[in-house]
Amino acid sequence: MVDAARGFVVIAGAWVRAALTYRTSFVIMVLVQVVITFLDFAAILIMFSHLDAFGGFTLPQIALLPVRRPQARKAVFHH
Repeated sequence: MVDAARGFVVIAGAWVRAALTYRTSFVIMVLVQVVITFLDFAAILIMFSHLDAFGGFTLPQIALLPVRRPQARKAVFHH
């Protein structure tokens, strides 16, 4: 487990160093991801303005789900 975590940190560090080679591109990528995450959550808030629960989940529960991951999306939207 420790070796896997260490390997992940090494790969993530290499990815960040490579991405920072083109700093403007990296900043734009981060900003776009923040905007997309905000828009995803705004859509969820709009849905919950009309619902008390969605697929058996409340707003706080869905807010904590990593909805970008296919497993979480399947759990929420195909319940």
